[in-house]
Amino acid sequence: MSEPDDNEPEPKDRLTWALVWAMGIIGAVVVIVWLGMILFVS
Repeated sequence: MSEPDDNEPEPKDRLTWALVWAMGIIGAVVVIVWLGMILFVS
């Protein structure tokens, strides 16, 4: 059940998590800015 590879995350897994975090943060910022612009314009 327990393999040596499971103990340490692989570079691809780290890259995947980095992309997920980056997309999540960018998405949140875009939504906040978008809502801010709508409220500011209106």
